[in-house]
Order: sequence, then structure tokens, then C-alpha cells
Amino acid sequence: MEFIEGAPLAGPLPLDLALRHAVQIADALSAAHAKGITHRDLKPANILVTASGIKLLDFGLALLSRAQPAPTEATVTIGMTMPGTAAYMSPEQAEAKPVDARSDIFSFGLVLYEMLKGRRAFTRFQSMGQVKDALLAATNATSGGVLKAVPAQQPPSIAVLPFANMSNSPDDEYFSDGLAEEIINALTQVRNLKVIARTSAFAFKGKNEDIRKIAETLGVTNVLEGSVRRAGTRIRVTHAS
Repeated sequence: MEFIEGAPLAGPLPLDLALRHAVQIADALSAAHAKGITHRDLKPANILVTASGIKLLDFGLALLSRAQPAPTEATVTIGMTMPGTAAYMSPEQAEAKPVDARSDIFSFGLVLYEMLKGRRAFTRFQSMGQVKDALLAATNATSGGVLKAVPAQQPPSIAVLPFANMSNSPDDEYFSDGLAEEIINALTQVRNLKVIARTSAFAFKGKNEDIRKIAETLGVTNVLEGSVRRAGTRIRVTHAS
């Protein structure tokens, strides 16, 4: 399979960025539907945000309409009786009824909701322990009998840009890039921190882009940039975020 550098779609996102992503997702689905292909497993985990745009992945459960040529045995993917992911299924898909492109439209609506709100449209409890935790959380948020709204917060995320080489030596260029790579590798070890892949971050190398625009494009809450300057036998590293 094709290896693609990027990160799964995650929300909440600013409205303009969510709409840009949504247009690209809709365009990919439209192209698939034009070929008689229903995805049947549209969800954020199958939507990758890359430096070049949105990539729609995992057509393993896709359904070909009867109007298309029948695939050979070697290319057929056998799904379950009720294929898909429960939280993003259309009603007819959940009931194991015949589906078509309209099922993808329903799932797309759920994905768009999650992009904007940062949470799933439908929460399905799997145990009474989860029900109890939800009730306790609601109780803690209650003051004077009035339930206070708890705004959804975007999980912490960061993109490390390639450090600018302020020296004339080409060797310092390798050092600058290597330093940024080492920082990326170190940050990936931080729990609950989303770190943008090197390829996506380095796509902005040499470009004089506004930091806020870069953050919106990559969908992150923080951007780290810096520079490297050699002075004799010493190297001075500065950074800003």
C-alpha cells in the first residue's frame, strides 16, 4: 500500500479550516461515487491530513455498484454481515440493509460534526462503568441545580519547523534539519501530545509563511520554529513558539 506522511483528522478545528478539509473530503467521495464505489467506512481515522491536502484511505469495505465490472476473486474484500464502524454508520448500514452513496453522505455529516465540535455526534456507552463516569462528570459540572456547559478543548498538538541556518556553511544546514528531527522524535514520546510528522512540517522549509497560517494548515495548537548560527567553535540555537 502507498505510504503517506500525515496525521488522522482530529477536531475541533477552526471553521474555515474545517470547511477546507470538508470540501476536499467531499471531492474525494464524489470521485468514488462517480465510479460506483461506496466507501462504507468513512471516519476520521480513515482521513489523513497531509502537507498536500486530504487523503481518503481504507477502501477495504468499499462496495461496488452492480453497474461496475465484477472484480476478480483475487481483488475481492470480504466484509462482515454488518461492515463499518458503529459510531459512523448510517441507519440502513447498522441494520445490515442494502446501502449506496447516500450512506456515505450520512457518515460524512458525522465526520463534519466531529471536525467542528471535537466529539462524536453519537456516544454509545459500552459498560455501566462508562455510564457512571458520565453521570459523575455531569454532577461535578452542576452548580445550584443548573448544568453548566463545558466547552470542548482541542487536544495539545505541535509542529516543529525546520530550523533556519543563519550560517554560511552547508554543514550547518544538515545540523539545523537534524536538530529539528531530534526534537520531533523527543516530542513523540510525550503522552497525549499530537506531533506533526517531519514530512508535513518540513514542507514549509524556506517559505516565509505566517505562523498562524501554518498552524491552521497543519491543524495544530502550537508551532515551534528556530534558527542556528555558528560563531567560531560555538553554535547558537534560538527558538520561538
